[in-house]
Amino acid sequence: MTNIRRALEAAAGGGGDPLYVEDVFSTYLYDGVSSGQMYIQNGIDLSGEGGLIWIKSRGAVYDNFLFSTGLTSANNYLRSNTTGIEDSTSLAASFESDGFKLNSNNGMSYDGAGYGTPYVSWTFRKAENFFTMVEFTADDGFPVITHDLGSLPGMVIYKCTSSSTDVTGGDWYCWHSSMANNTNIVLNTTAAQVAGAGKIADVTSTQCQFYCTSGQTYIAYYFGNDQAVFGAGSDENIIKCGSFSTDASGIADVTLGWEPQYVLVKKTSAAQNWVICDTMRGWSTSTTADKYLAADTSSAESDQSTGTPTATGFYIDAGSNFGASSDYIYIAIRRPMKVPEAGTEVFTPVAYSGAASGEKVLSLSMNPDLTTIKIRDRADRNGILSTKLFNGEVFHTSSTMALDNNAGEMTIFDTTQNTIRVPYGLEVNYTGYTYVCEAFRRASGFLDIVNYTGTGVTQNITHNLTVAPTMMWIKREDIDADWAVFSSVDKTMYAHLNLSNGFTTGTTYWNSTLPTSTVFTVGTDADVNASTGTYAAYLWGNVDGVCKAGSYTGTGADQNINCGFAARFVMIKYFDSGSNWIYLDSARGLATTPTNPFLRYDTIDAEVTWDNYVLGHANGFTAVGSHADVNTSGGTYIYLAIA
Repeated sequence: MTNIRRALEAAAGGGGDPLYVEDVFSTYLYDGVSSGQMYIQNGIDLSGEGGLIWIKSRGAVYDNFLFSTGLTSANNYLRSNTTGIEDSTSLAASFESDGFKLNSNNGMSYDGAGYGTPYVSWTFRKAENFFTMVEFTADDGFPVITHDLGSLPGMVIYKCTSSSTDVTGGDWYCWHSSMANNTNIVLNTTAAQVAGAGKIADVTSTQCQFYCTSGQTYIAYYFGNDQAVFGAGSDENIIKCGSFSTDASGIADVTLGWEPQYVLVKKTSAAQNWVICDTMRGWSTSTTADKYLAADTSSAESDQSTGTPTATGFYIDAGSNFGASSDYIYIAIRRPMKVPEAGTEVFTPVAYSGAASGEKVLSLSMNPDLTTIKIRDRADRNGILSTKLFNGEVFHTSSTMALDNNAGEMTIFDTTQNTIRVPYGLEVNYTGYTYVCEAFRRASGFLDIVNYTGTGVTQNITHNLTVAPTMMWIKREDIDADWAVFSSVDKTMYAHLNLSNGFTTGTTYWNSTLPTSTVFTVGTDADVNASTGTYAAYLWGNVDGVCKAGSYTGTGADQNINCGFAARFVMIKYFDSGSNWIYLDSARGLATTPTNPFLRYDTIDAEVTWDNYVLGHANGFTAVGSHADVNTSGGTYIYLAIA
């Protein structure tokens, strides 16, 4: 659907197809190839709608390469860290309806010693209120150029593509909505902003004026700002251009109203790189291990502190790479927001054998944000739970242990698309043993992960699940503490994921308050809200045909639990009394006939293969017999099932 048709339908009240951030923006990780062609299928329609592809080598010193449908040819490029003009290469093969194709080349797709195989691409699709571009030939020194962004841009960048000796000197000049008219800053240098430079002026929702050399060719990129026209109801924004200042301690808390997946940040008050952060490569709560790239340099990726995303924006702390008492501008793009339509979009179970040495690469059906890994054939540490937001650092579901940075257990998320790497070590990857990994992706209605700091007094915590969670797991990360579990069966009760006890009344956990689609409440108990304590919350919801976090009453005889789909993952806990937190998945066996092996989150025990508690079913799963863990007559059970 074209942007014009979408706008007409929305104006007429017909709605039309909603546009999501996933439709217009992608961060895609890949490894280069030594020969042949790569097909980067990121779901972005470039051939039909047009757009910009920005590519940077992560492992080697190579320029930032920019391809766009606004240039003369798909094989032409610009470089954001140089003053060089439009140039050609044999690299870019074509723009496609679901991504783009690349040929092997040293700078953007190569696999060879010294070149660095990992790459990142950021794709911006043309769409009203998000991004557009205009190529033009100047007919005088101050041409007024119209654009079709449809609203006042948050940021404008322009570059002479035909000469590096024009009046701009080949520089990439930028204007930001936080700047005064005629104030500019240069993308290809670290320099501070300059007032009265006059390179870009009089920016409006339809046009702006550029300083040019008559007869030379230019390209201008326009980024949207805070227009609430996206999402299912066409009432949400997905891009914001703003500014912030750090305090004397180097701290800033930037509010966007949503969690970002990508931020481009530049200091305006002094010299500093144009820092690019994204959650795919690694932008986490860690204070040192964020993956650092910059638009103005060819330097390879490094580990530096660049702050952290939050549920409502991003936070710059005193230990970050940003300065104290300084002014900054940014472009921020929202995290993915679509409700999943299939279980394979959000969950992959993988059963695997340990390697004799080195990492194990696991292929998945999606990019995960959370993994749990368990050795199956011996009693050992259970539920090695890693999250991307903690840079892969781990909790153990059967333990009170605080967050652990044991490199021998940490899932490596910042790898190629739809894969993770598992390190060599007995608990997760060792010769002679078998393992299972459950990988989950955050998505609206399915799963959200929230990091927060305790206050010691009842507080509401903002989340982005978009529905009221029916189950929550909360773990304190800074010291040893029990896992706290909430179920919507009873808002006054709690249990512990690391223990087999039943749910217990305790109003200091949830303040007897049900969560909503935007917040959940924590009381005063130290397991969920100690003053200055830091926490991770895992929120589970319901999506028709994809997942269900619900409850049922035991019958003492085989009963089918209708979820509306055949479950590939099932977790069950006896709500009323002591029992294990058992879980099964289709990678190990969740069939309609016995025996289906299961593991338990609350113990280190090996996999149970000699008994049958749960069977697969076409509409959910079957609780078997009268086993106390799954089906005592009259008992209440909670479960999480995923298609």
